[in-house]
Amino acid sequence: MASWIGQPNMEVYNDIHVNFLPLNYAYVILNTTLDHIRVYSVSEDCYKCPYKRQKSEYDEFQSDKTAVYKVYTGEQTKWRILNNNLNDFIQPDYVRGLMCNLKPTLAEYGVYRLDIGRCVMETEVPPVNIYLPLLLFSLILLSTITAIGLVKLFLKRYKERHNVALNLAVGRDNSDIMPSLHFFRGLLLILIIFVTTGGGGYPIFSKDYGGLTAANCLLFAYTFSIGLKVPIMIEEDCKKGMSKYSTLAIVVLRSFVLLFIGVAISAAAPRSHFLAVPLWAPLPCIAISYLAVATVYLITVNKQGKSKNTIRTAGTLCWSWFLGAFLFVVMIVSIHIFYYTECKQYTVFDPRRDSWTAQGNNCQEGDVFSEVFNKNMLNVNRDEPFYVDYYNAFTEGLLGIISYTLTALVGLKAGVIYLQHDDHRSKMKQWCSWASVFGVTGIILAAVASPLNFNLWPISSILLIASAVLFVYTSVYHLTEVRQFSSSIITTCGISSIATLAGHLMFSYTFPFFWGRYLDTHFLYLWQSAWIVCVWIVISVCWVRLRGCLITNVVSDEGARSVLLAW
Repeated sequence: MASWIGQPNMEVYNDIHVNFLPLNYAYVILNTTLDHIRVYSVSEDCYKCPYKRQKSEYDEFQSDKTAVYKVYTGEQTKWRILNNNLNDFIQPDYVRGLMCNLKPTLAEYGVYRLDIGRCVMETEVPPVNIYLPLLLFSLILLSTITAIGLVKLFLKRYKERHNVALNLAVGRDNSDIMPSLHFFRGLLLILIIFVTTGGGGYPIFSKDYGGLTAANCLLFAYTFSIGLKVPIMIEEDCKKGMSKYSTLAIVVLRSFVLLFIGVAISAAAPRSHFLAVPLWAPLPCIAISYLAVATVYLITVNKQGKSKNTIRTAGTLCWSWFLGAFLFVVMIVSIHIFYYTECKQYTVFDPRRDSWTAQGNNCQEGDVFSEVFNKNMLNVNRDEPFYVDYYNAFTEGLLGIISYTLTALVGLKAGVIYLQHDDHRSKMKQWCSWASVFGVTGIILAAVASPLNFNLWPISSILLIASAVLFVYTSVYHLTEVRQFSSSIITTCGISSIATLAGHLMFSYTFPFFWGRYLDTHFLYLWQSAWIVCVWIVISVCWVRLRGCLITNVVSDEGARSVLLAW
């Protein structure tokens, strides 16, 4: 039962307190007491990074006990055992005194013994399966949802028998205009809150895969939904008799308000304080993407025409295609000028200066890419900085904003298809066709990047993410608008998603949301994330109800529009 809640299989082993280990750590015992044996390790994902010396748990006490090392298990590492070396760092090509060179597979709460004679890592205490708590948590969650669904079904049938209408709506809102969008946004919001608050402490949710994390992918999907809503929003404004200039003024005002709120949140709460998995300026990225996409749509809105042919619909939104092509050209030129695959950047530790100096092979002198376009180029892996030799995606800086805008443009095309087609079959066919086009194009660009010796992976990643999000939204559309499935809780979260996201970025790491940074099991970490999600769901419901009351009590339609805009 201990494994199901994330507890170690053995609390104490040979005076080693396994239960004191933090999440995603294990102990490694070296089968020697010799002082001149040194253990060095480095992350396998770190390009040309120097090996860092691992400090024994007993070094500082000058104990005669066998050396014990506390090691991180959330990433694959490479180890080297050296004889007679006192340096804290060694370069990858340093082999003097090399005794062992291995790549062990370690897991959480395990105790391992490293035999330096045979260069073999043996298991002394079996590790835990860190995904058992996630499985248990998922079963509890599914059981709770099933029980609530059965209760609601019973109450609905009971009310129908007594001819009493059951109203489950959460106030008066516009969720019936595009229910799939609100459901999709609500689902994304819940996942963003869960992942950015730690995601149960699982490395898969926080690991950086060539510049992309799970939180980045979810934010890309949310930006897609921003573009998806633009055609429907402008269509509703046109039906109300609003002019293009009035609509554009509202778009600009919304964008600048959202941009101001995002900047204020970033200034009030440092990134290291409010997010376990950081996101770079999410609200400003959303605001800029929304402004660009809504503006280009307003320019071409009168040129739209209904067409059920995939080829003919490609000719619509001409200005959005021009904007997308321009942004692609900017990204390609930026990569070519400031960063390309021939430039292999890395850092070298200078023990005389006790500092790091940047080095590079075939790099242009005065390379300013990491400072101007993407500050994330300079990574920090615990104590030492390092450079990587390529990026699979850009999520920060100017190229990050361009990436989010391109994803929003794909959402804009999906929203236009939603307006152009009346039947479900035609909409889903168009979405699947475009998703396939984007996916195949992304695969081709990723495949030709190496032969062309040009970094096309960021562009490929944008297309692949857009393709995946479009397929997922098609599934959500089929579920909510074809099968008529509804969830008032998720839909409510989608209606107030922007406000809830802003509140989450500001307050989720304060009381009563946050329990503590150092929780000792994944099970507790999961419950903390679930608690934060539930609190924000309650706040979303109250927010939508309050907004509905305010709209109901205003005198005129113009006043209602002002209240909505202010909120």
